[in-house]
Amino acid sequence: ELIDENGDSVGAGVEALLTYGGGTVCDDSFTDNSANAICKEMGFTGSARWSNGLKYDLQNNLTIALDDVTCSDEDWASCNFSTSHNCGHSEDVFLQCGAGGFELIDENGGPVGAGVEALLTYGGGTVCDDSFTDRVNRRKWRFCWSRCGSTSNLRWRNCL
Repeated sequence: ELIDENGDSVGAGVEALLTYGGGTVCDDSFTDNSANAICKEMGFTGSARWSNGLKYDLQNNLTIALDDVTCSDEDWASCNFSTSHNCGHSEDVFLQCGAGGFELIDENGGPVGAGVEALLTYGGGTVCDDSFTDRVNRRKWRFCWSRCGSTSNLRWRNCL
């Protein structure tokens, strides 16, 4: 489960504390495969990003439930873990899962509101502008866009 600083469950697009069985998950051996496997197991399309740290006061009130989460690919069946640990809460995993479909994110990977320029992503990856036109953009996606720098990724402004 992903929880915020108040202990409330959160969904996709929000970086939050990863918990398992009411305890936290330590970052020892944790990789992008681990993050993707866990997000997919929770019903999301995959991981948008992950980090570690002692960021919430409530972490100190929780046990550390999992350690050494290693996954050979992005499927939970490929993962191994330990329920004993050698960690402190400064090693707790924070995870942001992707909801699937198209999302607009800011420079920190967070969701954006109306009128904010942001990076267009799909399933945790960026979207290239090949074959995109203003007509496709406005009619199908209802976002207005502008090219940014020399990259072929688009930055979009939510015009809704």
